Amino acid sequence: MYFDPQGKHRKARTEALAYVEQCLALTLEPVNRSSFQPPKDQAVGLREKFLPTIREHLPALTALQNEASEPVFSDMVYRYYHGSFKVWKAQPWVARCTMSFAAIFPEVPLNGLFCEILHAGLREVFHPAFNRTWSQHACQVLDAAMHTRVFLEAVNQVARSSEARVPEVLSPNWGLALYLWNLR
Repeated sequence: MYFDPQGKHRKARTEALAYVEQCLALTLEPVNRSSFQPPKDQAVGLREKFLPTIREHLPALTALQNEASEPVFSDMVYRYYHGSFKVWKAQPWVARCTMSFAAIFPEVPLNGLFCEILHAGLREVFHPAFNRTWSQHACQVLDAAMHTRVFLEAVNQVARSSEARVPEVLSPNWGLALYLWNLR
């Protein structure tokens, strides 16, 4: 992960934010855990092709996971408590993950609750005025990065599993992977 003070990676953040806003615009109701669920027949079809599809994307997902190693995340949390603008270095990575997730099943929006978290974490570029209300702004970036990392790890573990199809009894990783695309 890296920080981009000159805005070279602004395009990735802007595209991801636009995608998230497009997902959130699909409902006029408050978002809940069942927002954006596809119709039952579409969900059955998506679940049938779930494993082969995410396995196709495993190299890219693995590369994103490798960028989010434990030292990187520990440093980001440290930067939060240190009051450093470097917390925002997570935004380009979160944006790339968001667009990678969106590309896996482009016909299905990402989970609505996750989209709300992403929106809060991607919408602001650091500004020195944030220092006065630090946690209000920096926590949103951390929250988006942490949720993204958990979903990414779950999807990677599921893609590497020996299962031939979605199991009847789901582990937390399977549940998370399916929730990401509203298939649980």
